[in-house]
Amino acid sequence: MKEIHQLIAGATVGDAITNYALEIRDILRSSGLRSEIFAPLQHTAPELKAAVLPVSEHVATLYKKDITLFYHFSIGSEMTEYFIQAQGWKVLCYHNITPEKYFRYISDQRANLLKQGREELKALCHVPDITLADSGFNARELEEFGFSNPLIVNLTLNENFLKKAPSKKIIRTYKDSFTNFLFVGRVAPNKKLEDALKVFYYYNKTINPSSRLILAGSYSGMEKYYNYLRSLACEMGLHDVVFTGHVSLEELLGYYAASSLFLCMSEHEGLCIPLIESMYFRKPVFALARTAMPETMGDAGVLIYRKNHRAIAELINIVLNDKNILQNIIEKQNERIKDFHKDILKKKLKTILGF
Repeated sequence: MKEIHQLIAGATVGDAITNYALEIRDILRSSGLRSEIFAPLQHTAPELKAAVLPVSEHVATLYKKDITLFYHFSIGSEMTEYFIQAQGWKVLCYHNITPEKYFRYISDQRANLLKQGREELKALCHVPDITLADSGFNARELEEFGFSNPLIVNLTLNENFLKKAPSKKIIRTYKDSFTNFLFVGRVAPNKKLEDALKVFYYYNKTINPSSRLILAGSYSGMEKYYNYLRSLACEMGLHDVVFTGHVSLEELLGYYAASSLFLCMSEHEGLCIPLIESMYFRKPVFALARTAMPETMGDAGVLIYRKNHRAIAELINIVLNDKNILQNIIEKQNERIKDFHKDILKKKLKTILGF
């Protein structure tokens, strides 16, 4: 039986790369292949230890000559050396590395890992037999690092995301008369949540006081940035700002269901799958036109080209109150999410990996 295994730097519940690896594993297994996911034990969430195997206990598998090894690369990791030393056919899938500059003075540990990741990427230039990227933006970065002809293979909406029911408790709490701004993702400095706060400030204070901003994502390891954001919200007199911390999938789906719009002011994204997730819930998506986000949005949603916080707040108000504009946005978003269907991923993997 043919074997195609995957390496990831860590496995976290709700993480886009982890979800992607799980989806690929299920596609491979359903096609009759033997497939496992390996990660460092210390970087694997307890809930995922049945699905993601500790690499240190399965090194022998990596040295088989008749396997295909698929490495998801996004940060400096001990997994890079395993990938270099492994036998068989090698596939590198690049998910982008956030520039370290965003994390200096907030988390030097994170900044150092990101710097290490870019150094490792240079060393990997001639290692893989084939190179993939999950967006055109990431593919262009690979070319800048010297990789030849990277192929683009988009992420897909997680199967559990499509099947799980949203948390009724979250919906009861937040689906009320308020207009809910939503952002989903780690509380991290490249996400520029201070800009989301400033947009919300103008909307809340000058347009609609019955509004709240929900920032759904973990701030573990980013406490300095989280405390800065809390202080900024306090200085602005914003009382309806919700930092959820880490949430379960059901809770996340509840926040999507209860939201009125999705706002992303991030300056650096390799793809940003929450944009597509919000489209799935038929919520208008507003995103800063930086890095990969114009590509992820396609001709759907609303792209923001200037950081004029007041003007963005006014634009959001216009869209939410004009049924024709809103419906047109939702219809285009409905078309865009079709490009992230699992069947498309399966077809591309079959072509590339030959199974």
